[in-house]
Amino acid sequence: MKKRILLVDDDEGIRTSLRMVLEPAYEVVCAADAQQGLELFRRESPNLVFLDLTLPDVLRIQHLLVQK
Repeated sequence: MKKRILLVDDDEGIRTSLRMVLEPAYEVVCAADAQQGLELFRRESPNLVFLDLTLPDVLRIQHLLVQK
């Protein structure tokens, strides 16, 4: 079973590029904003999160990640 990575970034080009590089070895789940990222984080339980720290509302996700 592949490890799961969550990509949270509002730039579609970055999400696409990272997905292309990571997908051969990992299951990749993408979110375009902090709210969607938070929902996917709770539902998918990723092993690793790539998080765009300049997103609006990103502090909620950061707080949750630190707690986990």
